[in-house]
Amino acid sequence: MRACTFFIAGLVCAAVPGAGADASYRIRPGSVEGLNGAAATLSVRLDLNVDGRGEPVGGWSFGICHDAGSAAVLSAEAGEAIPFLRSGAGADFLRIEVFPGGVAEAVIVDLAQAQTAPVRNDLEVLRIRYLFQSRDCPANRSIVVCDTLGDPPLDVACVVGRVAIEPQRENGSMHIGCAPFVALKTAAGVQTPAGRDVRVPVLLSNERPVSGASFALAVREGLLVPTGVDLAGASAGALRGGAGPEYLKIHLGETGRCIGIALIGSLSLDDAAIPMGWEAPFLRVGFNAPFGEGTESLEFTDACGSFAAPRTIVIAGLSLRPETMGSSVVVTEGSAGGFIRGDVNFDRMVNIADAVAVLAFLFAGRPHDCHDAIDANDDGKLDIADAIYLLAFLFGGGPKPRPPFDAPGLDPTPDAIGCARFPF
Repeated sequence: MRACTFFIAGLVCAAVPGAGADASYRIRPGSVEGLNGAAATLSVRLDLNVDGRGEPVGGWSFGICHDAGSAAVLSAEAGEAIPFLRSGAGADFLRIEVFPGGVAEAVIVDLAQAQTAPVRNDLEVLRIRYLFQSRDCPANRSIVVCDTLGDPPLDVACVVGRVAIEPQRENGSMHIGCAPFVALKTAAGVQTPAGRDVRVPVLLSNERPVSGASFALAVREGLLVPTGVDLAGASAGALRGGAGPEYLKIHLGETGRCIGIALIGSLSLDDAAIPMGWEAPFLRVGFNAPFGEGTESLEFTDACGSFAAPRTIVIAGLSLRPETMGSSVVVTEGSAGGFIRGDVNFDRMVNIADAVAVLAFLFAGRPHDCHDAIDANDDGKLDIADAIYLLAFLFGGGPKPRPPFDAPGLDPTPDAIGCARFPF
C-alpha cells in the first residue's frame, strides 16, 4: 500500500508501506436491482473480523463508485450500525459526501480513541438510494469500492490503533431491468343515438400487475358530455375481491368536455392489483349525447380543468407513462327521447327506490338530470309532496303518476321544469 498521512479531525494515521490488503477487514457494497425509472437502496457493509484475527477499529474511510450514466444518487445516510457506536452515542465524527459517480464516507468512532467499533462482521455502515436511469436496458453495472472521490481523493482504509490498514474490497453490482409495456386506449366502433347515454370502454394492456392509474379523457367536438365512470364488469371493479379500488377520484370538467380519473387499488399497499392483460376492459366512461348527430373524437390528456391527472400507470411502485390512443364515437340520429314520471332512478320501474331518490334529491343535494321525472304529482314544483305522492301510489292505493307513466314520453303539461337530458 502506498505511503500516506491520513488526517480526519486531528486523528493521524500513519500508513504501512507495501502492506497490501489485510485479510481481517473487508468493505462490500452488495447488489441492488430495479426497473429503469425506479428507486432502490443499497447497503454497504463492513466486516472487521473476516479471518478471526481482527483487531479493534477506530475509524474508516472509503468511496462507493457507480456508472453515473446508469443511476443517480437520491440520498445517502449512515447505516444501522453507526448509531450503536460508543454504546449508543453514535460516531464522534461522520462525513458522507455525494458525488456524480458515487458516495464517500469517513468515520471516526471516538476522537479520544477510547472506544472502537465492535470486532465483528456484517456492520451496515452506509445506505445509498439510487434512481435508475440507464440509457440501455436491461443493464448490469458494477458498484466498486473506490479511492477516487473527493479532492484530494479519500483513501480506502480502516484505522487500527494509529495505523491505516487497507481492507479487502468486494465489489457489488447494479441490475437494471426494462420498464414493462403499458397502454390505454378507448374502444373503437362505439355508436349511440342522439339524446341517449353511452359507456365507452377504456382498455388496458399491461405486462405486469397494475395497482393504480390516473388520466383524463377529453372530447374534441363537444357532441358528448362526460357523466361518470362505471366499474361494473371491468378489471378496476374487480380489485379487492370485487369491492373496487380503495381510492377513486372522478372529476367532471366545468365545461362539460372532459373527465379526470385517479384510482389506487389499496392504500395499505397490499396485493390489490390488476393482473396482466391485453386490451382488457379497465373501466367504462359514461357520456350523454344531447346535441345531435356527428362524430366525436376522444383523446387522453394529463388534466381536466384544474384537476391534474397525468397519464400514469403504477406497477410495482413505479409510475409509468402509458402509450395512449383515443377513438371516435359516432352519434346517430335519435328520437326526441322522453321520461317516465316517477321513475327517478331511470330503471324503467316505479317503486320504493324512486321515493328514496326523490328524498335524496331534495335533502341530500343529489343532482338529477330530469326534474320532470321527480315531479310525480305534475304540479310543476319539486318538493316533499312528490315523495308522498309516490308512497301513496305504491302503498296507500293513491292515483298513479300523471303521463307519461305507462311508457316513456314528453311532458304534456307546460311548466317551468324540464329535463337537461332524457333518460330514454
